[in-house]
Amino acid sequence: ARSMPALALSACCNAALAAQRSVAVSTVVVHSGNALAVAPRALAELSARSRRARASLRAAKRNAGGDANGEGSNSESDANVDEAAAAAVRADAELDRLRRRIDDIRVMHARALLDTNSSRADDVIAVLAPFGNGTAVRADVRVLRGLAYAYSMRLDVALETVAPLISNPDVDIESRVNALWVTAFAHWRRSPSDADRRAGVAAAERAISELRSAATDRRSLMRCSKPLRELAGKTLGVLAGILQERFAADDDAVLARCETVLEESYALKQSTNDLVGQAIACGQLGRLHLQLYKRSSGGGGGSGGGGSS
Repeated sequence: ARSMPALALSACCNAALAAQRSVAVSTVVVHSGNALAVAPRALAELSARSRRARASLRAAKRNAGGDANGEGSNSESDANVDEAAAAAVRADAELDRLRRRIDDIRVMHARALLDTNSSRADDVIAVLAPFGNGTAVRADVRVLRGLAYAYSMRLDVALETVAPLISNPDVDIESRVNALWVTAFAHWRRSPSDADRRAGVAAAERAISELRSAATDRRSLMRCSKPLRELAGKTLGVLAGILQERFAADDDAVLARCETVLEESYALKQSTNDLVGQAIACGQLGRLHLQLYKRSSGGGGGSGGGGSS
C-alpha cells in the first residue's frame, strides 16, 4: 500500500503538471512547492521500507543457510529467499522512481519560479542545490542555474556553469542551444564592451545555426519541433536585444538586420502560441521602429537609441 506522504506528493505533482499544461505558471509554483514540502516524508518512508526489505532478505538468507545444514526444508527456504529478494528489488525500484520524480519536481519548481519572477534567482539556486556541483549534474539543471546566475548578475559564474554543455557531443541539441542562449543572455547583461557584444552575438548566432541544421529542410526554423521553435524565438529575441541595445544602434545595416531578426522571432512565437513572447517581440519592434523614425526625421539616433527602455 502506498503511504500517505507518497500519495500527497503524487497528488501535488499531478496538480502541478495540469497547471503546466494550462500555462498557469504561478499555480505550478504553488503545487510543485507543496510537492517538495511533502517529499522528505515520502522519501523517509520509502527509504525505511527499502531498509526493512533488505533486512528481511538477509534474515531469509540466514535461515536458508541454517536449513542447508539440516534444520529445515531447502525448497521452502529457497522460496522465502526468492520472495524476499523480489520484495527488496521492488522496494529499491520504488525508491529510485521517487527520487527521480522529486528531482523532476525540483526542476519544474525552479523553472516556474524563474518564469514568474526573475528576481527570485537566489531561490532558484537554493532549490537546485541538492543536485550538487559535480560533472554529472543534469543538463537542464545546469541551464537553469546558469540562467539564475545571469539574472542575479553573477555573469562569470553563469558562463562557467553552462560552458561544459556547449561543445559536448553527448549533450542533446535542446540543452546545447539552451546553454548558448544563456551564454548570449549573460553577455547581453554585462557592461556593453565590444568583447561582450561580439561574444553574445556569436553565441546567439551559433545557437540559431544549430537550430537551422535541426530543421527538416535545413533552412526554415518553422520546420523545427515546437520546443526548438520556442528556443529559436527567445534566442532571436536576445540576438535582437544585443544588436539593438548593445551594438552599433546608429548603423543602418545593423538596425535593418535587427528588424529581420525580430520579425522572425515574432513569427516563431506566434507558431508556438507564446503570447508573452509575442508581446515582448512587439515591444522590441516598436522601440526599433521608433529609432528608425527618429533617424529618418532627423530626430537623432546615437548608439544608445535602443537604450534601457
